[in-house]
Amino acid sequence: MPGLGLGLGLSTRRALGGVGPEVPPSASISGSLVVGETLTVIVAGVASIVSYLWERFYEDYSEVAYSTASIVLDAADMGYNMRLTIQYLDSEGNPGTLTIETEDYVRNINFLGFVVVVKTANFLDGFLFDINGINRYKTAIWERSLTGEIWQFVSSSTLNQPPRYTLSTSDLGYRYRLTATYVDGQGYEDTITSEPTGTVNNTPGSINITDGGGGNITTVTVGDQLYASIPIDADGWSFSDTPVYGWQFASFPAGPWTAIAGYGFALNVEPSLAGKYIRFQGSFVDNIGTSELFTSEVFGPVIPPNSPGSVTISGNYRVGSTLTASATDINGIPGPINWVWEVSTNNGPWLAADGFGNEYYPSFSDRGSRFRVTAFYVDGLGANETATSDPVLIPYGEVNLSVEYPIFPGDVVEAIVTTPNGIGGPITFQWWRFDFSLGASQPISGATGQSYTATSADVDKSIFVVVTYTDNLGRQESLYSKLGGVASPTIGGGILTINGQRRVGEYLSATLSNTDGPVDTAFFDWQRSLDGLAWVAVSSGPSSLLLLPSDASGYQYRLVAGYLDQSPGFKTVFATTGAIAPADQPGSASIQGAVSYGNTVEGVVSDPNGVASVQSRYWQRSLDGVSWLTIAGETAAQYLLDDNFLNGQRIRFGATYTDNLGNTSTVLSPASAAIIVPDQPGSLVIQGTLAEYQDLSAVIIDGNNIEGGSESYTWQYTYDSSFAPGSWLALGLTANTITVQPGYSGVYFRAIASYTDLAGYVATVTSAPAGPIVAAGASTRAASVDGIAQVGQALSASAVDTGGIQGSILWRWQVSDSADIGWQTIANSTGQVFAPTIAQGDRLIRAYGLYLDGQGVFREIYSPPTNYVNVLGAAGISGQAKVGQILQGSAGDSYNGIGGPVAGQFEEYDDNAGWVAIAGATAYTYLIPASKVGKLIRYAPYFVDGRGYDEFPVSPAVGPVVA
Repeated sequence: MPGLGLGLGLSTRRALGGVGPEVPPSASISGSLVVGETLTVIVAGVASIVSYLWERFYEDYSEVAYSTASIVLDAADMGYNMRLTIQYLDSEGNPGTLTIETEDYVRNINFLGFVVVVKTANFLDGFLFDINGINRYKTAIWERSLTGEIWQFVSSSTLNQPPRYTLSTSDLGYRYRLTATYVDGQGYEDTITSEPTGTVNNTPGSINITDGGGGNITTVTVGDQLYASIPIDADGWSFSDTPVYGWQFASFPAGPWTAIAGYGFALNVEPSLAGKYIRFQGSFVDNIGTSELFTSEVFGPVIPPNSPGSVTISGNYRVGSTLTASATDINGIPGPINWVWEVSTNNGPWLAADGFGNEYYPSFSDRGSRFRVTAFYVDGLGANETATSDPVLIPYGEVNLSVEYPIFPGDVVEAIVTTPNGIGGPITFQWWRFDFSLGASQPISGATGQSYTATSADVDKSIFVVVTYTDNLGRQESLYSKLGGVASPTIGGGILTINGQRRVGEYLSATLSNTDGPVDTAFFDWQRSLDGLAWVAVSSGPSSLLLLPSDASGYQYRLVAGYLDQSPGFKTVFATTGAIAPADQPGSASIQGAVSYGNTVEGVVSDPNGVASVQSRYWQRSLDGVSWLTIAGETAAQYLLDDNFLNGQRIRFGATYTDNLGNTSTVLSPASAAIIVPDQPGSLVIQGTLAEYQDLSAVIIDGNNIEGGSESYTWQYTYDSSFAPGSWLALGLTANTITVQPGYSGVYFRAIASYTDLAGYVATVTSAPAGPIVAAGASTRAASVDGIAQVGQALSASAVDTGGIQGSILWRWQVSDSADIGWQTIANSTGQVFAPTIAQGDRLIRAYGLYLDGQGVFREIYSPPTNYVNVLGAAGISGQAKVGQILQGSAGDSYNGIGGPVAGQFEEYDDNAGWVAIAGATAYTYLIPASKVGKLIRYAPYFVDGRGYDEFPVSPAVGPVVA
């Protein structure tokens, strides 16, 4: 702590005509010019002191501060010099004046700052922070360590600005710390050490590729421009170390890579790069000295200029088959395709046809018509594309195979040709073999007759026939049969499951799984039978989807699936439905049991298809059979009719359920007849304390219950205890609850109520007399305050009144220096809870309440005063958190002073136990041993202040302690 310099400016003034020895008066000031310290004046050579006047001043500004011989410096004095003027009388009674000034200004308590080291590019920058501010920098010492345990000196410097250290490749792998010495804003010279940095490592450089507008790249097309950014490196780099860079291309994403000559950071994507992959690569030396190699991400393949797409139609061009459209585009088709099918009959105009996406299912009416499909889509370049297929013809004739599946070697398969127009000329046959594994067909040599005998060469393949002829109308037609599957004697591991509801109007589909591995190719044949013996073909094709027609009721349906898998052989598997049910039939709801008051009825759900489950039930009521209300809480099948509101009401039952066919429906029963609820008599009773200022309530009791809001009340009173006719007088009150006013002692009360019960019956009832009323006695009242009288702690007010309290209490809080006089209301201190501020420090507090008592009288009430409000003391700590250094603790109380000895205690922070006392460290100084390296330390004294309050202040922590 800097020494205190005190300059004395003395002047003596005597009364005129004064006589006496010339003994020069003198004065001196002792103490430290630090906030919280005490300054004391010692005066010599005077007979008596008239007054002391302390001023704080700076240049031409001054203000009065204190008027006692000794003062305790506080925060208001910080930054000012202090001047003391003493009025005195000498030994002869002559007046005089002494003036003394301090040479230095009052400083704050010294708080150690801290330093943080931050890595930016190839620099380590130290940033110093101190609550008292930083006046100037002095020295900086940089150290480094591989492990954070043993530190070696790197460099030191004398500073006039924040410290900085320039990194090089020799610094990689090390941690760094900084020890800085500086003078803070209060003039204290402090030395602090930073926390170790993390290990200094090289930060790899990178580069970004953008399009001409600075946006991110998703696809690259011939004609695009790509831009490589200037290399990015957190360690920094300079154009004086010119990077080596360039664009490269490859046929595959992994390379090998070839340089693209003639381009710098920008690249024009030329046609020769179509289909290639592109990247940017370079190298440079960063500011730390590390050689960096950076490579951009790979883009590609490069898309050639936009080119039109194409559409093809595949499948057997015949009734009952599926036409499937597919589109291809060299630029890709990343999004959905909108398909539009068209039909032309007898070479007429093209008209819209009802396709299903990319599929069309030719029907009997489509014979002799041509079909085409147009695809609308956006290609990979973002271009809107339109592509139309070549037309295909659905012939009038049809050719079917006598056996479709399974066909075994040696079986004879016949081509059955039908045509409505007859055959007018020669007819030719050509049998083909389709290999699923190759996806290709080839004609079978010599197989040109109407029948064909399957051979072993056909096993695991399919056969079909193409028939060509001219019909009697002169039309040339080519017919394609369905595929016939030739199977080996082996049985596959296929499992076929038919999905869907077995009911007219529903769709059936199938799931084909296989224990021998994935299924490569499959086709499906649907058949049906009334007896399960004679099966008739329904449909066939690559899809298992089937809509059950209106005549399907009573039929069994069978699905035959043929497929190829990973093992040799063409496999087959069968699955059969039960009899198909007719279309859904509606269900109904009904009420079972006598619908009368007090009975239990039951709601029943019925359905010709059977009831599988009931999801919800409810009951409703209605007066007119038109407007219905759902009865709350009645969700069971049974309902006990004991609700009084049912009088004159009809009821009905509703339910939501699922039948045995899987249909979910909601049904309602017919309405019942009106229910009659018998009337039950009511009564009226008076409840409450029969005394003045007390509440009395009239309560209706009715077996049918009452309908809220329909009641009306009249109150009467009498002094006649015999209740003679005509003695009752109107009280003029119509609420169900009244308060007995003063002056009604000895009186009897009764109430009369009219109401409508829940069954709809209107009634009027009269209570029995209640009384006599008892007179009220005098009440007592008191207020109190709970809580600790301390700055920042909440105080809570409460009150009791034996005569009752109506509503809430309006609270105010007051402050005074004396318990007897001088009480003043604290501004903005409304509310039951109040926390004293520093403005109420060392003063008394009490609560003041205003309320309306049970007799309707406004009352004022005051709590006893609290103790004097305590202002917490403070603790400080100074010194360097370093082994071998001495820490010094301090304590003070600027309001109440210290009333006795200070018990010191230094504490350290433990990660598991928190703050714990350091054994033996109970003085106001502490010599830091080596065992405290890495610890935080604080000073936690105890003392009793001048008001007798126990004080436990805690200083800020210093550290962590360094070696």
